[in-house]
Amino acid sequence: MILRAAAGRYTIPGSRAGLAPSGFNGREREGMTNRVIMNRETPSLRPEARIGEALDSLYRHRSYSLPVVDEEGRYLGMYGVRQILARLLPKAVIIEDGLDELGYVTDTLEQLRERLHSFRGERIGDALDHEAPAAGGDAPLLETLLHLYHGATDIPIVDPGDGALQGAITPWEILAALTERTAPE
Repeated sequence: MILRAAAGRYTIPGSRAGLAPSGFNGREREGMTNRVIMNRETPSLRPEARIGEALDSLYRHRSYSLPVVDEEGRYLGMYGVRQILARLLPKAVIIEDGLDELGYVTDTLEQLRERLHSFRGERIGDALDHEAPAAGGDAPLLETLLHLYHGATDIPIVDPGDGALQGAITPWEILAALTERTAPE
């Protein structure tokens, strides 16, 4: 059950009232939901955070992306490494149907550092990924595994009623649960 944030409302695409997602009944779903393994102490960012702060938090938590929440803790979107890399790469590469080869670009590491420094003070709120998948706590865990398999790096767990961030699932939570270990901090 993947949620989409739209104008402050959270919807479950393709859902119908009264039916459990994916044909599961409540008893079958009890042990197979996201709640079983989600990290309830998920770090998050605020939309007014600066890119430099977000970069520091991503590095500190060893995350590819982090959920962004408003002052009431409602999920707004994700911000992460992809948004930072998009600012470092030439625009001609990141636009749809853009260039796919950069052999002619001769930027040095120092030039990339300078470029990063030039936008570290900007707010992250203008560059959130609103299309990143989010799931409800009662959603089937296998659906979340499928999204991770397809390339999602972090799945925020969001209350479908009020949009509050409840936690997140990363590949580390999955591996920790499967091997009965503690996920790395």
